[in-house]
Amino acid sequence: MTSKFLLIAAIVFLTLGFQSEGCSHRKDDKRVIGPSQPVSLAIYFKKGTTNDEVNSFWENVLRIEEYNLAVAFRIIKDDYEGVAVSFSTKTTSEQREQLIKAVKESPIVYKVFENVVPSDVKLE
Repeated sequence: MTSKFLLIAAIVFLTLGFQSEGCSHRKDDKRVIGPSQPVSLAIYFKKGTTNDEVNSFWENVLRIEEYNLAVAFRIIKDDYEGVAVSFSTKTTSEQREQLIKAVKESPIVYKVFENVVPSDVKLE
């Protein structure tokens, strides 16, 4: 991914990651975020998706503040790149439905999984 995409992901993690209500916690209450933790959505892009298309997806589909997303970070599985998303407790059911619909309608999305651990999904 481009450095712009990674920078966006890092900013999202730093600004929103510490507010995450949907991720697992350790006993010492430190946040645990990663592909082996449950997420609300695991979104995988079609092979051949360009960096510009992914950046556009982040800006035009995910719209983190509009959907009250707690966490969004990059994932890779079986040569497919994607995004893992966790909704915050402030996300309404309407916002969830709207985002899921927008994600599924995106021409660059290969598969979407709901309420999964990204490292456990079967893509092919």
